[in-house]
Amino acid sequence: MYESGTWTTEWAKESSNFREADNLVTKIETLVREGKIHGQEVFLFTDNSTFEFTFYRGYSTSWKLSAIILRLYQAMRDGDLILHVIHVAGTRMKEWGVDGLSRGDLLEGMMSGLDPLLFIPLSEGANERSSGKVEDWVRSWWMELEGKIPWGNLPLTVVTKDNLFDLHKVEGPRLWMPPRQRWRQSWRCSTRTGWLIQ
Repeated sequence: MYESGTWTTEWAKESSNFREADNLVTKIETLVREGKIHGQEVFLFTDNSTFEFTFYRGYSTSWKLSAIILRLYQAMRDGDLILHVIHVAGTRMKEWGVDGLSRGDLLEGMMSGLDPLLFIPLSEGANERSSGKVEDWVRSWWMELEGKIPWGNLPLTVVTKDNLFDLHKVEGPRLWMPPRQRWRQSWRCSTRTGWLIQ
């Protein structure tokens, strides 16, 4: 499901950050008002890093953006929502096919039928996303330079889903690289999940 339209002359004068933020919040307000989302967990992906930062901070030096964020928190309250605002790089938005929607391109990324979850690896940690480079980097300085002895004379154990509950049996340091968890809202548990993509 997607929507498109054109900005009025008055709105076109506003910054793109402001227009994008207002557009996202207006959509959530509409979905809440129409009863289409209630008591759900919503993941809002945007390449607008200012919007994401302002959401988690709670306010901005721009009173207009602060007012938009206030409306978003009110919509969360009215819809009993758990909302996660996640910044996605603009390049990923292009691959995803979302960026092209503003130009009427319906043949890229998920719009061409690809699974949207391919473009948002929320279940992958930093090591997986970097093809093992994070672990290699940590191990490069973990060994003491002169004698090549690990710090504390104990090996470094990488925490995985397979050994997570056996770590009490492991002596020594552990390296845990979980998926990115920037969720700061925990108003309510929900079994249903919704996606809102900007």
